[in-house]
Amino acid sequence: KAEEKYEDLDTGYKIAVSSMEYNKKLRPMVVAYAIIESEIQAVTVYPTSRKDIESKLKRGRWIKNEE
Repeated sequence: KAEEKYEDLDTGYKIAVSSMEYNKKLRPMVVAYAIIESEIQAVTVYPTSRKDIESKLKRGRWIKNEE
């Protein structure tokens, strides 16, 4: 289950973030996805940093999604 949910205003994709182990460290993992005809389609999955998430929120690229 996603710990955080956002919407990417540049791409229109929905964003889910959960902490997972990656390269032996616990890191935020991003899943960008689209909902097409009521089906969820993953676009990409990648590790990120808390700093990168905060930067995207501050710049207004991502907005909090409370769905």
